[in-house]
Amino acid sequence: MSLSSLLVPAILFFALGMFACLIKSDLKFPPDMHRMIVIYLLIGIGLHGGKELAAADMGDALSAVWAALGFGIALPIVAYIILRGLGKIDPLNAAAISAHYGSVSAGTYMTAVAFLGGIGVTYEAYPVIMLAIMESPAIMIGLVLAGYSRRVMGEHPKLTKE
Repeated sequence: MSLSSLLVPAILFFALGMFACLIKSDLKFPPDMHRMIVIYLLIGIGLHGGKELAAADMGDALSAVWAALGFGIALPIVAYIILRGLGKIDPLNAAAISAHYGSVSAGTYMTAVAFLGGIGVTYEAYPVIMLAIMESPAIMIGLVLAGYSRRVMGEHPKLTKE
């Protein structure tokens, strides 16, 4: 592995974010810039994923899609059980953490793709669609677990009219 494989913008930004956390910096993007970056990533991932899915062998792609959907549903549930059983974390926080654990980080995915490209490793291109497929069920399961946790804890959020 050469130094040039680590000097990819996605990896450098990942390192910058880690460094900012280590020195306890309050580094933030302006809200409009943050929205622009999120929209850019969503469009880029969607277009790239759709193009690669259209060119992929549908048998392989479909089995990968089903696997991603299964992981998107199972990971938050397994994480919740582990956090509640072994972690001794209260139900509501366990639900929030498990939803985060089950969802996929677009930033981490893009960093991994940039790194693989930087060192010349080939990989299937259609799994970018798995990013979107795993995100939605994990968040929905997290919300269901949060509702369940509130019932278990005896908490009922009050709705206020403004």
